Amino acid sequence: MKKLLYSSIILGAGLFAFGIKNNTVLTVKAAEISTESVSIPSEVKTEEVKDPVNSQQIATNRINKTKDGIPYVEIRPTDEAIVKDPQRPLSNVNDPAYEGELMVPYTYYGNGAVYVLDDNNQPIPDANSETGYQMRRSEDVYEKEIRITDVSSEFTGTVYGINEGTQTTKKEKMLAALKREGAFYMEFRNHGYSTKAELIAYQKAFENKLAEISNLNDDGTLVVKTPVTETTTVSHNHSSTAISNQTQNDEKLPLVVVTIRQAQLYSTEGKTVTDRGLSDNTVWVIDKIAMINGQKMYRISANEWVAANDVI
Repeated sequence: MKKLLYSSIILGAGLFAFGIKNNTVLTVKAAEISTESVSIPSEVKTEEVKDPVNSQQIATNRINKTKDGIPYVEIRPTDEAIVKDPQRPLSNVNDPAYEGELMVPYTYYGNGAVYVLDDNNQPIPDANSETGYQMRRSEDVYEKEIRITDVSSEFTGTVYGINEGTQTTKKEKMLAALKREGAFYMEFRNHGYSTKAELIAYQKAFENKLAEISNLNDDGTLVVKTPVTETTTVSHNHSSTAISNQTQNDEKLPLVVVTIRQAQLYSTEGKTVTDRGLSDNTVWVIDKIAMINGQKMYRISANEWVAANDVI
């Protein structure tokens, strides 16, 4: 098993980020507070507690926060646990937020609530566990959430009921990406939601996005009903209607694209971005289109562009 490297954030003190690609545990410890009475001058401002940051996370639309005094950790099953059954390796272990923007944003409190942590807020190894670490029972984690399983069971059926086909069209790839996000969120060991209210809010947003994608053409474009303009003229007490059809071929922004291969990124000046690229079959929102060095490019961030022939 790869050696786990941990990152610790002491609230109000800063972030020290370390880690490896596959097994990273990000830990937040509450700052030690003195029990002695201390008089603080009115002009002295206390330092604002910052939200935890994971340097591996790419998605900017997933906000990480601490809650209920539970340490913020992101725990991934051990490599051994993932492939313990080679015929059925663990699924939903790779966080979509590490690969790009999420199709359905949400606030994340980490998954420390579902693991048994030691005094240093690190997971305790357990070779017999599904994840390779000691875990808590779902009924203990959600003991205060009445009938939450009714909602989770129904929504899980919705997620896994998505038909992504053969993933050959842009629409099918978008459905597959949405399904993967929902499956990761609903996996207990990932702890996508901590309350019934959070689950219901995510469910509604997810189902809205599902309906939106389901109504697209196979190429991912909107199904546009041809506008019909009726002009009525009256002559000799008879009405005649002239129909004019309008078509729109321009690409509308923002545009949603899906990578069809591992894609190279470029700067606005056309220089190659060397420290990162885009994974295959990931979804991106485009806000600008330009010709750079004679090649059509789509902008995915302030100074990062992807070639149009690398996406659909």
